[in-house]
Amino acid sequence: MDSCTEPRRRRGRRGQSLVEFAITAPILLVFLGITVDLGRGFSIGSQVSNASREGALFAAHHAATETSRTNFENDIKTVMQNEEQASPAAMKCPTALAPVFSYSPSTPTIPLAAGTTSTLTITVSCTFTALVNYSPDGSPRTVKSVVKTYLAN
Repeated sequence: MDSCTEPRRRRGRRGQSLVEFAITAPILLVFLGITVDLGRGFSIGSQVSNASREGALFAAHHAATETSRTNFENDIKTVMQNEEQASPAAMKCPTALAPVFSYSPSTPTIPLAAGTTSTLTITVSCTFTALVNYSPDGSPRTVKSVVKTYLAN
C-alpha cells in the first residue's frame, strides 16, 4: 500500500462514521424519549392507583364516624393528596387529583346508620403531557384508576 493514500482513507472512514451517527442519533433519541414517557406513565399510574386505594381504605374505615357526606368526601380527598405528596416529584400527577365519587345503590347519609350498607366507587384520573409527541392527534395521556369499596356500619 502506498503511504500517501493512507491518510485519505482514514479521513473518509471518519466522515462515514459521522454520517452514520447523524442518521442514527435522532432515532435513538426518539426511542429514549418514548422509554422515558412509558416510565413516567407507569409511575404516575402507580401513584394514582395508590392514592385511590388509600382513599377507599379511609372511606371503608370512617364511613360510620364522619359528620357529613361533604366532610367525608373532603377527608378522602385529603388522604389521597397526602398519599400523592409523599411520592417523588417525577411520579406526581402534574394536574391535581380530582376524585369522582359515586355511590350504589343510592347516595347514603353520612354517618351511616346502623345496619346500612353502600358501595362507594372512587374514580381518579391524571392527565400528563408526553415528552415525545408520538400520537397522531397530539393529545395528552390520561391514566385512570377505579376503586370500589364497601361501606357498612
